[in-house]
Amino acid sequence: MLGFSQSVQTFIIILNPIEIVGSVGNSSKMPCKTWGISANRCKTGGKLAKIKNSICSACYALRGNYQFASVKSSHEVRLQKFNESVEKDGGQSWIAAMKQIIRDDKYFRFFDSGDLQSEKMLDIICQLAREVPTCKIWLPTKELQLVSKYIYKGNKIPKNLIIRLSAFKFEDAGPVSMAKKLKVHVSGASKTVFTCVAPNQDNNCGSCRKCWDKRVMSVVYKRH
Repeated sequence: MLGFSQSVQTFIIILNPIEIVGSVGNSSKMPCKTWGISANRCKTGGKLAKIKNSICSACYALRGNYQFASVKSSHEVRLQKFNESVEKDGGQSWIAAMKQIIRDDKYFRFFDSGDLQSEKMLDIICQLAREVPTCKIWLPTKELQLVSKYIYKGNKIPKNLIIRLSAFKFEDAGPVSMAKKLKVHVSGASKTVFTCVAPNQDNNCGSCRKCWDKRVMSVVYKRH
């Protein structure tokens, strides 16, 4: 066991939760709020970005609107605020603030940009998920070893947190066997075959919620 708290009772009232977390995103594609950091902070992704035909070599979060100075600044502030909370109170103030931000939302996404930085970050997200049990939280990640170590140490993933281990290369279905062993989920990418409906509807999720649905073991995305 990591020794991290498996549950937290956050009775703290944060007058301005944005001051604690920095900001959250509101992607036009997503049906919910998001929280991400710079893709330049990706650990595994940073290595994959240098490999030809890896998904990260064509990362959407390293181009386009993500390169605006305001977006870059927001990403860095979010990570800074998260780290400050971890140092101050083990992340409890960040959890309390995020809980107020999510409130009665039915869906939330982590890492529309960036990825997990540590097992501690994953544990804090798990604590948050337990505090908002009616919200389905989707977390895609390429940090397969980090997730597997966390689970093998005996830590439990909340029922409402849908972790999808991501494929490393195009045309790769993703680490399905590992995902099944860990009792999490998977996502892949393809140039021709895909499950994600967003490319067919103005790059928008619309009414689709497959990424947040634990009954859907694998979601495949078109290269973008």
